[in-house]
Amino acid sequence: MKQNTPSATALLIAKSQLLLADDALFAGIVDRTRANFYRRFVEAAIGTPWHLTLVNRNCLKFIQRISLPGLYLHYALRKRCIEQVTREFLETAQIQQVVGIASGFDPLLAMLCENFKNVQFFELDHPATQQAKRAVLQSINNLTLLPIDLTNQSVFDVLHGTAFSPEKPTLFIAEGITMYLDEQEIKRFFGHIQSCTVADNCYFLFTYMNKQSSGSIQFESATKWVEWWLWLKKEVFKWGIATEDLPDFLSAMGYRFVRVFDADSLTKEYLASQGGKNIILARGENICLAQIFRGSF
Repeated sequence: MKQNTPSATALLIAKSQLLLADDALFAGIVDRTRANFYRRFVEAAIGTPWHLTLVNRNCLKFIQRISLPGLYLHYALRKRCIEQVTREFLETAQIQQVVGIASGFDPLLAMLCENFKNVQFFELDHPATQQAKRAVLQSINNLTLLPIDLTNQSVFDVLHGTAFSPEKPTLFIAEGITMYLDEQEIKRFFGHIQSCTVADNCYFLFTYMNKQSSGSIQFESATKWVEWWLWLKKEVFKWGIATEDLPDFLSAMGYRFVRVFDADSLTKEYLASQGGKNIILARGENICLAQIFRGSF
């Protein structure tokens, strides 16, 4: 990612979700509220109105076709799953704070603020990406936007001294970020999050690349174009882990493995009504829910 510009991947994901929202088959997965936020974030990022013109539509479809068929739908289901898990925690009052890390142009926390006014939400992201979001979300009282550069700063340091309370049960969310950190950065990342809270019943919901037997940490059907795009945008994948190795890794880092959501479970949960006909879903990135052991702030 360039220092002074929003994440190119975050911008592409937002546009891809607007494309899905305009598709009758997937409109229920990317609802109108989400789509409205995506459009406002995109326009704030590029500084001009943006519409699904024929050119934009065909360009987005072409990018997916030559890179990874089913990628846009994967993003949509990933986000639906994270939203569902988060809402379940909030509706059962199991958590009192939510911290989103490197959320890009995802609107989840902004959407939840209205329904859960007694909950404090914190969003930590790269300053250039967050700047566009900040312009749109100025009037939400229970959402705090905090700039962070994960290669030089820790979640612990950024949250310390803010309205964040280490004594409150908290859900941390890291969507689409762990693959960009190397092994050493990953260990620090998990360690810093673990140390942010002294409360019981704190959780970490994160996505990760399922490391293949070949050692690859890419999507299973990714073309060379994907690697070229990520290299060009300085957003190269550096870390992944085989799902069967997750429990031991998490235990060593001070977490308890709870469950994984993979392509099969996402398809069963959200695409059952479509019958799976003519639906292609990218595979290789999963979602993990882990419980955080008690730490110190």
